Amino acid sequence: MKTTRDISVGTVAPLPIRTPHGVVRGMSVLLAFAPALPAATAEVNEPNDTLATATTTGLVGLGTITVTDARVGDGDWPERDVDIYSFVIGELIPLPVVLTVEVVSSDPQLDAFLRLFDGSGAELTNNDDRTFLDRDPHLQTYLLASGTYYVGISTSTSPHYDNTTDGSGRPGTGGTYTMSIFTKSGALPDSRFEPNDYIYSASPIGTESFTAVGEFIGDGDHGRRDVDIYRLTLDDPARIEVEVRTKLYGSMLDPAVRLRNCEDGISERTYVDPCLLGADDDRPNGSHEAAIAVGVLEHHDVYIMVSGAGNRRYDPATSGSGEMGSVGYYDLVVTVTYLEHSGIDEPNDSTPMAIHLSPFVTGRPEVVEIEGFIGDGPYAQFEGDRDFYEVTMLDETRFLTVDVAAESIDSALDPVVVLYDFQGRPVASNDNFGDSVDARLVLPVACIPVDPDVVSAYVMVMGTKQRFPNDPNRPDVDEVIIPPHALGDGPGSTGPYHLTLSVGSVDPCGGEPNDILSTATNTGIVDQGSYVCSRGWIGDGPCEDPELDADMWSVNVVHAPALLRVEVAACRSQPEPLDYSLIRVFDSNGVELTDTDPEAAYTTPNILQIILGSSGTYYIGVTGRSNYRYDPQVPCSVRYGYHGEYDILIALTQGSHRAAPPGSGQAAARTEAIQDGSPLFATRLDDTAAMIEVVDPGTGDVTVTFSAPEPRFSASEGLAYDGTHLYYVGVGQYPKLYQLDPLTGAVLDEFLLWVGSGYYSDATMLDGELYLLDYRGRSVHVIDPIYQRFTRTLRLGSSSGITVGGGLAALAGPDRLYVADAFDTRSIYEVDPQSGLLTNVLPPLPSDCCVPGDENTSCCADVDCCQEVCSIDAYCCDWEWDGVCAEEANDLCEVCATTPRLGNRPIALAGIGASTLYVGDWESQSLELIDRAGSNIGETPLATPIGSLAGEASVGPSADFDRDGDIDLLDYAILQRCFTGTEGIVNPGCEPGDRNGDGHVDLPDFAVFPNAATGPL
Repeated sequence: MKTTRDISVGTVAPLPIRTPHGVVRGMSVLLAFAPALPAATAEVNEPNDTLATATTTGLVGLGTITVTDARVGDGDWPERDVDIYSFVIGELIPLPVVLTVEVVSSDPQLDAFLRLFDGSGAELTNNDDRTFLDRDPHLQTYLLASGTYYVGISTSTSPHYDNTTDGSGRPGTGGTYTMSIFTKSGALPDSRFEPNDYIYSASPIGTESFTAVGEFIGDGDHGRRDVDIYRLTLDDPARIEVEVRTKLYGSMLDPAVRLRNCEDGISERTYVDPCLLGADDDRPNGSHEAAIAVGVLEHHDVYIMVSGAGNRRYDPATSGSGEMGSVGYYDLVVTVTYLEHSGIDEPNDSTPMAIHLSPFVTGRPEVVEIEGFIGDGPYAQFEGDRDFYEVTMLDETRFLTVDVAAESIDSALDPVVVLYDFQGRPVASNDNFGDSVDARLVLPVACIPVDPDVVSAYVMVMGTKQRFPNDPNRPDVDEVIIPPHALGDGPGSTGPYHLTLSVGSVDPCGGEPNDILSTATNTGIVDQGSYVCSRGWIGDGPCEDPELDADMWSVNVVHAPALLRVEVAACRSQPEPLDYSLIRVFDSNGVELTDTDPEAAYTTPNILQIILGSSGTYYIGVTGRSNYRYDPQVPCSVRYGYHGEYDILIALTQGSHRAAPPGSGQAAARTEAIQDGSPLFATRLDDTAAMIEVVDPGTGDVTVTFSAPEPRFSASEGLAYDGTHLYYVGVGQYPKLYQLDPLTGAVLDEFLLWVGSGYYSDATMLDGELYLLDYRGRSVHVIDPIYQRFTRTLRLGSSSGITVGGGLAALAGPDRLYVADAFDTRSIYEVDPQSGLLTNVLPPLPSDCCVPGDENTSCCADVDCCQEVCSIDAYCCDWEWDGVCAEEANDLCEVCATTPRLGNRPIALAGIGASTLYVGDWESQSLELIDRAGSNIGETPLATPIGSLAGEASVGPSADFDRDGDIDLLDYAILQRCFTGTEGIVNPGCEPGDRNGDGHVDLPDFAVFPNAATGPL
């Protein structure tokens, strides 16, 4: 290793100087540096794996030092080698000091990781890659105090080594490098707002828009724990936009901003903030700036809090309570827009305020036409305006048609129509009708659930690219405060529209006789299109016994291949619904190609998909579930079957679909291939191919490999699996969602995703819903992948202050989501999948209570543990948290009772069953297994690093009360004792019975229990 340095001598202009007694301004200092040290070899400087044995660079003050021909991978721990260097900032050096450290690798196999420590060994900041394409690390920050600092260089597989212990890191591939340290003087601003570090000393900024220029995080008494808090007082309901701009000053500050509406403190253990209005630490464009917009309809103070990223878990009611974050300059821009109410018939933004339409009269067609506008009313500046209309249904024998058209060619509105039932539950929705942007819904009135005393449904119109309402029943603005995070992604598309509602007789479809191939109903579909039959009948044909009836439809394929999708559903409100259906597909000769799994007949809708690989005529047959032996060329050719009314959707999609194995029995083949519970699906990080692997979760062995449907770009794709369906999220903004055959990788279906920002990093399946992680929108969007519709958004960033960007997983019984932050290995958040509320923060690494503190460190971060230990040993809080205190904490404190995680960054997450999470890191060749509490329970080796993971959350004994490994009659007896009804509270020990996670053990939990049973006793 060779060491060189620049000599810098000169007079520094008057700058503020930080001393142990405070800040001194206006002092000129003459700085002189000694000549460069003689060159040293790598052997001479090894070992330099700890702070105590760090290589002294000789840099004292301002200047440059360069280390050449150094190597990670030598010394006593070649695979776990760390190189640590020290330099000094003298007491007379003007502060802050601008520090730049860069590492340039001369070996392509070395992917270095850079860390900066203060004199006590505490990490100040780190960097892995300079840019997305440059794997060499580059670090820039401010130094706020004089003293000794340390630079640590390791492989990127070992970012969490202990800087006091040799060989403490993880194995990695080393190589040679050049490292340079640059220090120069900065200028500390004389802020007119300091001190404003906690909420009771917040700086008042008035009632209108406000700008603060040249502020600095790090200039208060708490250094890297500095927080700047401003108090905005609102006179009226308003939209508040807050920007923290740093580009003018470079990127040393990575800011985080939080908005609150009260002065209360937050939970020390979970960091759940009851006053939080919104939070952001990387504005939607992905830059190191922060921006948040919220709506507040109350007259009260709003607190704007700015800190450095990394310092998010501070208590705003306690000065200096957070963690060390980034520091630097910023401009704060606050824009206040007071609201104006306007619009004809406004507000009609909820079901209680819906515009009531005259009842449709029985016996003759009715048409209602309305001119409306999306973008007016009190919510237009928030999550976006939407218009509700109440429709009264009087005749179940007819069907409802809803058409929404943009009123003019130059209108910016791209409309969406949603139909809600009398309770505000979505029944159907449509975005685009045909090739136009117009929206249309057609469905039988009998399929719209109504209350006998109400007989009403609700039609909602909104613009695309805006958030669907989480609660369509929310009353208007004068009665209830709008949820503060309801701004979403803005108002979406706006403009005038023409709404047409009509009720008419059900069109005849599936006319008899259509029992065999030669008399099949011709759908008219050639290559591409859809056909809908409402109120079809099994039992209305010429057969003497109605149970022998079969209905047959035909489609034609000229340009193969084409994807055929068939859905059969029974409307529960029909007088005689076809409860259990069977779908079969035949070629032109009557040879069966596939049928639905008999178990699928118990579900509604019953869905079948098959890729038709050659041209010709194909036939779809529908019967009752038990009628599976009929001859498609002989009428009335079977013994019996269920009969009743049903709806059928037949869709044919033209495209280059990969062929799937023909014939029935695919479910049996899948069961045979996956014998030992749920597998893990993983994307392989391979620059030459986009691959999906089926991984044994116990051994890490790859059992199946197939190509992904799109080329890989970074690790941005997501995977989700529910035991039957495998979903792959494509790349780019607003990508495709692919449904794949989990055995072959064949593309069975695909559609575009357009919700939120369009930038997604992962997905997971839970209870038939697909959860999509929007890393730029700081949200999770919920999608029904079968009906290809968006249902709701969980605003994690604004509602819980969560920074998302890593993996997403789910566990069942109780149902929970687990969201990771790829930039903070300490954070795996547990989230309620219905409300989006934060329910827990998994403890990832050992608390500082569990280990001895640094010299003169009293107490620890966990208040409960501190109080428990100090109540029996006051020395720990009055003087020093030493080894004895740590031992007492391990014996007494719950926070020390768990096994800490290994340290994988949770970039990829998957849940299997009710209790096991798999944590993957694209730089680590292993999977870390953790339980619901965040404790490490194992490690699985991998042949190669992976990018994303998927597992089945519904596998496993999630209702195993007696913990004997199965679900049996004993568990059923306990479930009965745990029954609470809809109003009761789950008692301790009864949590596994709450299958849907709604806080009760009630009838929905009983309904799914038999399907979970795994053993008699």
